Amino acid sequence: MAMTVKINGDDSDLKKKLDGAASSITKWGAAAVAAAGAAAIALTKSGLDSADALVKQSRALNTSAKDLLTLQRAADLSGISSEQLTTALRTMTVNLGQAANGSGATYDAIQRLGLSLDELNGMSASEKMDVLTSKIKEVVPASEQAAAAADIFGSRSALAMANLNSGSIATAAEEVERYGMALSDVEYAQIEQANDALSRMDSAYTGITNQLAAAFAPALQGIADELHEAAGESGFFQGTIEKAVNIGLKGAGFLANAWRGFEYIILGLKGTFYGL
Repeated sequence: MAMTVKINGDDSDLKKKLDGAASSITKWGAAAVAAAGAAAIALTKSGLDSADALVKQSRALNTSAKDLLTLQRAADLSGISSEQLTTALRTMTVNLGQAANGSGATYDAIQRLGLSLDELNGMSASEKMDVLTSKIKEVVPASEQAAAAADIFGSRSALAMANLNSGSIATAAEEVERYGMALSDVEYAQIEQANDALSRMDSAYTGITNQLAAAFAPALQGIADELHEAAGESGFFQGTIEKAVNIGLKGAGFLANAWRGFEYIILGLKGTFYGL
C-alpha cells in the first residue's frame, strides 16, 4: 500500500529566489552572447585588415600572398625582422631587374654564383631567396659572403639574410599549409573588397558627422551671442548671470538631445554594417 506525504507551507520566498536566479541567468547569458559577438566582430575586422595588408604588400613585392606569408614565417623562425625582410625583398627585385642589362654588381654576383637570370625570374620570391642564400654560402668564401649578399639584397639586409636557410623556408611552407594560414586568390579578393567597403563606410560616417557639425554651428553661434549680450547688459557680473546660464542650459540641452539622437542613429548603422 503506497503512502503519499503532502507538506503545506508558504513557499513564496522560495519562488522569488528561483525567479531571481532565473532572471540573473538570463541576464548574464545575454551579456555573454553579446560579448562573444563583439569579440567575433573584432577578430573578423582584425583578420580583414591583416589579410588585406598582406595582399597589397605581396603585390608591391611582385609575389603571391601565400609566398610572402611563407617568407614572413621563415624570417620569424630565423630571427629576421619584418622590416629587414621587406627591404631585402624589395632590393632583390630591383637589383635583379637592373641586372637584366647584363652589367652591374648584381649581375656579376649572379654570374659568380653560377645562376642565370632567366632561371631566377621563373622562381617565386621564396625560391629565389632560398637559392641565392644557399649558393652564397656554398660558393663564396666566408670572408666575402656579406659583400656578395649586399650586391643582391642590399647592405642594410645582407647580414640578416645570412640567417635565412632552406630549412627555415621549408618549415615555414609546411606550417602555412598545415595551419591553413594562406587563402585562395578568390578569398583574398573578397577580403580586399570587404575592407574597401568598410573604408568607404568610415568615409561616409566622417562626412555625416561633419555635415551635422556644420548644421549645428549656427545654433551654437547663436547661443554664444546670447551669452555675450547677456553678460554685456549686466556689466558682466550684475545679476543676469542666471539668465545667461539658463539660456546656455536650454540651448545646450536641446543640442545635446538632438545630437545624441543623430549619434545613436549613425552608430547604430555603423555597428550594423561592421557586424555583417
